Amino acid sequence: MQDWTVEHFAKSLDDIERFLSIPYEPYDVTSDVERDFAYEIEGDLETYKGLEAKVGDNGLVYILIPDSAFLLFFLCGVEFAVKLCYRNLGLVEELLRAGLERALDYVEHLLSLGVYYFMVIGPEYVGVFVPHLFDKIVVPYERKVISAIPRKRHR
Repeated sequence: MQDWTVEHFAKSLDDIERFLSIPYEPYDVTSDVERDFAYEIEGDLETYKGLEAKVGDNGLVYILIPDSAFLLFFLCGVEFAVKLCYRNLGLVEELLRAGLERALDYVEHLLSLGVYYFMVIGPEYVGVFVPHLFDKIVVPYERKVISAIPRKRHR
């Protein structure tokens, strides 16, 4: 597995605690601070909609959504994340809950923009590095993200 990150954000338990202590606020396009970011998303949305129109019924155009496990491995890197899974599963589950909240907000925002097809990324890390924990640290969180996505396509 290729890892292009030079240094991960979380290198210790204290780093994870600091991350979890940052108040989380869902994405708000009405905020002055986030208007520039909203413009970038709208630009990407135009590309998405253009591809969707071009592909039509011949395929699917989807957006990647990171799941809770992705947050764990993104913040910590593979080695530290695996050690955490063995040594401090309670903290891992706290981080997964934080990731779930963010993932659900992201899905809700994309649905409001008319995006209905997604590919979830992240569970593959757990499946490769700590497969015996898959049912505990992927399935319950993944189930909630998948449940938030409508089963029917809305056009």
